[in-house]
Amino acid sequence: MTRHEYMYQLKAYLKHLPKNDFQDTIDYFEEYFDEVGLENEETVMEELGSPRQAASDILANLYGREKVQEKPKAKNMIWLIILSLLAAPLGLPLALTLILLFIAFLLLLFSVLALIASLWMVLFFLGISLVVLAIDVLSLSWPSAFLSIGFSLISIYFSIIGTRLTIAFSNKAFLRCIHWFQARIQRGVSYEKTP
Repeated sequence: MTRHEYMYQLKAYLKHLPKNDFQDTIDYFEEYFDEVGLENEETVMEELGSPRQAASDILANLYGREKVQEKPKAKNMIWLIILSLLAAPLGLPLALTLILLFIAFLLLLFSVLALIASLWMVLFFLGISLVVLAIDVLSLSWPSAFLSIGFSLISIYFSIIGTRLTIAFSNKAFLRCIHWFQARIQRGVSYEKTP
């Protein structure tokens, strides 16, 4: 690998740095390569490691983070296993309780939406019954029949609009609940990954 290829790959790994830090880092590496000369560039690249490793070291130094060890120590693994076994009697029921609470919340939301949908259905059937009543009243009084037909059309219209709104709201509500739950799970996973 040549110096230019190395620097090109290094720039690709560091492109998300702030502009000043990026420029300072690239200038430092350019000066470092210039100081060692052409004959020692291969040695410097071996010393620095791959561009990815060099970028990882730079980011770790720049942000004051320690590099994550690739292999955990056996002593730490034993403690981790012991703590996992001790926490299992508490953690498993707690996780199961949280999942059951989420399911209960979804069932509650579903039952409320089903109640609202049933109210719209009652309003729809009320409209249909008013049409039947209007037909029956038509022989007795024309104005009363037309009034009943008007009320029936209004109730049918509101029931159809209400049903559509309820379905749209329920779809959004269920999706938001599921996304909220996924976000909490993913946030918990990200908490476990941070040192």
